[in-house]
Amino acid sequence: MSLIKRTAHALERRLRPLSGEAGQVEIDPETGARRRNYRSYADYVRHQSAKLPRNFDALIEHDRAYERIVYERYQRLTLKGATILCLGARLGGETRAFTRLGALAIGVDLEPGADNKFVVPGDVHQLQFANGVFDYAFTNILDHVLDLDAFFAEVERVLRRDGRLIVELADVGMGEYEVTDLSDGRVRAMLDQRFRLIDEGAILNKTDYTDWSGACLIYTRV
Repeated sequence: MSLIKRTAHALERRLRPLSGEAGQVEIDPETGARRRNYRSYADYVRHQSAKLPRNFDALIEHDRAYERIVYERYQRLTLKGATILCLGARLGGETRAFTRLGALAIGVDLEPGADNKFVVPGDVHQLQFANGVFDYAFTNILDHVLDLDAFFAEVERVLRRDGRLIVELADVGMGEYEVTDLSDGRVRAMLDQRFRLIDEGAILNKTDYTDWSGACLIYTRV
C-alpha cells in the first residue's frame, strides 16, 4: 500500500464531513472557523493535486520568480551545510533557492510534476523521513493543510532537537484551493502554542501568479 493510501486510511477516520457539497467552504460547527468541506481524504488529494496541471504554465513562471524571492529573503540565515525539508514545495523554487544558499534541501508535495529533481511525492500529514534528521522545515502551505495537528506533529518528529520551522503565513482569505482560513488568527495561535517564536518579519510574495503579504515566522521546537 502506498504512503498516500496509508495516510488516507488514517485521516479518513478524523474527517468530520459538513452538510454541503464536497469542496464547498463552510463554517465548522465545532470551531466556528471557515474551512473547505471534503467527503473523503481522496477528495482532498484530488483537489489539491489538480492545481499544478490546471495552472502549469503560470506556475512554472511563478516558481522561477519565487526561487529568486526565497534566495534573497533567506541570505541572512547561515544555511551552508544545513538540512532543509520544504513542505508543499510543488515545482521546487524554494528547494532550489536553499540549495543555492548551501543547504541540503529536499521538497515534498502531493503533486510535484514529472521528472522533478528537487521535490519528491509525499504527504505532509505522514512524512517518509526518519526522526530528527532535519535542521529546518520550511512551508508556505498552512492554509492548504487538511489536518494541522498531524502536520505539526510530523514537523516536530522530523526536526532535530534544536531544529527550526520557517513559516510564511499569508494575510489573505480563502481562494480556490485553500482548506483553512488564515485570516481569523487561529492557525497562528496553533503555531504559537506548539513552537517557540524566535523571529518575525513582514513579507511580500509577488509574482505574475500571486500577490500576497504576510509574515515570515521562525520557530524552534519547545
